[in-house]
Amino acid sequence: MRICFNTDNRPHQEYFGADAFYDLDQSGAQAQAMRKVHNGEYYVVLKREGDDTLRFDWWRCKGTRLMPDPTSPGAAVNVLHGEFVKTEVLTKEDAFAGTLYRDAFNKNGGLKRGVTIC
Repeated sequence: MRICFNTDNRPHQEYFGADAFYDLDQSGAQAQAMRKVHNGEYYVVLKREGDDTLRFDWWRCKGTRLMPDPTSPGAAVNVLHGEFVKTEVLTKEDAFAGTLYRDAFNKNGGLKRGVTIC
């Protein structure tokens, strides 16, 4: 299972279709993260629901597609598509206290910064 950080709360289904769950730029650190994407693996998309609440959407990856980025005319992004599995909503404190989502946090209990997929 890998965690995808949707810190901008991008509406992937609205932008790219009902089975889209994450997107990555074609350059920089996000392009490097594409090496971590594999069909059949589970990905958890982390979104903030409020100041202290986190949403974890589970997906099983079925592939990627290069698609136009509706927020950046002329640019394209790698879009991850898959099968939705489930959603969990937890307080930040509860998510940090458990082991399942621990990789999303730094040692002080804050969300990691500058990370795309871990």
